[in-house]
Amino acid sequence: MNTVTMVVPRTLVKHHSPHPEPYGESIVVLINDMYTDVYTNDSGELCTITNNEALIDYLKSNQLKDSKVFLKHSSLKIRSIDFDDTKQLQHWMNSPDNWLQERQSYSEEDIRLFISHGITTTSHLFVIEKNNKCVGTMSYEQHEDDLITEFRIYDKQNIQDTDAIELFRLFKEFVQNDLSFKRLISNVIENDDYHVSLLKHLGFTKLPNKNFSTTTSKTTSKKTLVFEYSFR
Repeated sequence: MNTVTMVVPRTLVKHHSPHPEPYGESIVVLINDMYTDVYTNDSGELCTITNNEALIDYLKSNQLKDSKVFLKHSSLKIRSIDFDDTKQLQHWMNSPDNWLQERQSYSEEDIRLFISHGITTTSHLFVIEKNNKCVGTMSYEQHEDDLITEFRIYDKQNIQDTDAIELFRLFKEFVQNDLSFKRLISNVIENDDYHVSLLKHLGFTKLPNKNFSTTTSKTTSKKTLVFEYSFR
């Protein structure tokens, strides 16, 4: 059996479905109706392992574009997350400041899986930096006309209101240029006062009667509020 690792060209993908394996991204069907499994290797690259030599040659001749994003204004940066951020994200996710941290402990493997699945054809996970120091994360996931977004500021002491407004402006310009959607949706735990206030400050409006319950531990659930930012 020939085993070959390579980058999968998104431009050749007809459709994809979730992949059940660890680090798996999807199962893709190419425009010539051939299909292959896709996963993320330890370097954070989308790869496929196959013994189909025709498909191997086909993929080798059509390389994937770089999916990394880098946005900058003054001391603020928004960039695509990668495996080098594992330790930082693990620290944040295991801190009391994380609304999901209730008698939970996220391992390095947990975080690597989270990062692995953070960037797909319909989603992206970013790290926010100020003065070259990581201060939080942003993300989006597209669902038809809605873009589900999340803004998490962990280093709250170093982010001012003006910073938050500028970061949101950079984010809006990027997604409006790159994606087709009608509104942003963001979900926040009700007692997360900081991020509830942040969304309101950025112009999000709470949607009445859209609340739902989020499991935050084996024995606890919390009320989650739904906010909307409309471009109409």
